[in-house]
Amino acid sequence: MGPMDRRSGDSIRLLATVAVLCIHAAGSFEGLLVEGGAGGGQGYLAAAVSQLSRFSVPVFMILSGYGLAASRLRRDEGGLAGALAMWRRQFIRIGLPYLAFTVGGLIFLKRFDAGAPGSWPETLFMGLLTGGGDYHLYFCAFLLQGYLVLPLLFRASWTVVGALFAVQLVLGRPGGELAQAFGTSIPHVPAYWCVHWLGYLALGCRLARRDAEVTADGRHRWAITGLAALAGGWCVADYLARIRGVPDPGWVSHFFRGCVMAYCLLFLAAWRAWGAWFAARDGGPRKPGPTLARLTGISFTVYLIHPMVLRGLGLTPFAAWYPALVIALTLASFAISYALDRVLPGRWLRLVLGLPAT
Repeated sequence: MGPMDRRSGDSIRLLATVAVLCIHAAGSFEGLLVEGGAGGGQGYLAAAVSQLSRFSVPVFMILSGYGLAASRLRRDEGGLAGALAMWRRQFIRIGLPYLAFTVGGLIFLKRFDAGAPGSWPETLFMGLLTGGGDYHLYFCAFLLQGYLVLPLLFRASWTVVGALFAVQLVLGRPGGELAQAFGTSIPHVPAYWCVHWLGYLALGCRLARRDAEVTADGRHRWAITGLAALAGGWCVADYLARIRGVPDPGWVSHFFRGCVMAYCLLFLAAWRAWGAWFAARDGGPRKPGPTLARLTGISFTVYLIHPMVLRGLGLTPFAAWYPALVIALTLASFAISYALDRVLPGRWLRLVLGLPAT
């Protein structure tokens, strides 16, 4: 079997984009559940949807590693020349909009005004290093860091993948809690450092090489789907069991939990199994239709602009009801991105906004 079925890959990328929107729309509602909060149906609904959407960012990292490794295999790009070609493509495609949105975010949030006169280079540098231009941009920070070390992960073995996941567990939960139980602590590594995410990137590379050699038929799809559902329930239960005792949902809602890792990996395994089954049933890999291809093509722009859309919707009646907010945020973000995709000319302006270059 060649690279993962295009329709399956594009579908899960699009679903992960919507899942990120669900997570960010849930923030104000999850605050109803914290220590001393009143709770309520909307808080529990937002919490459940947010936790079940936690597969999104890890899946993006896996798909990124998978796509780049598959591209290198297809192009037969090896060695330093291949790495340079990959870096050039990705740092233009991701780095250019990251720079533009970081500068725009720092201006909007008045971060340049907060420092001493002449300190703007340091503010910009820290914004780029940490993803501090806006709360969602830290994804670009650790993704670009991951690209720097991707050539070292291209031929990662299953042992290396497992070791990187073990590092993630040590730095997150349960590593921190186990260390505390033994009277010590784990050094804090901020979320914008790629060490938290390299296991996913390495797994994507390893899966791309495996798919180039092994044919899958999805025979265990039902069992894997059941396990993924159980892991999703674990994420929700873990969150609800801990949220009442903290003042900030972020303390227990982060990605660096063993339950989130298990859920993400099983969710992707189930998706791949069903994709393989459909491909085998249809006689081979399937290509995405024009609508799916276009929506996937603008998904990065949706990711980049959706916090601005969410802030605008916060001033409307949609902000009072979580399902309505999610629907409005999704429709508005995709509609704006689609309109930009249709009307914007030129290669560089489109790249700045994360749109496919024409």
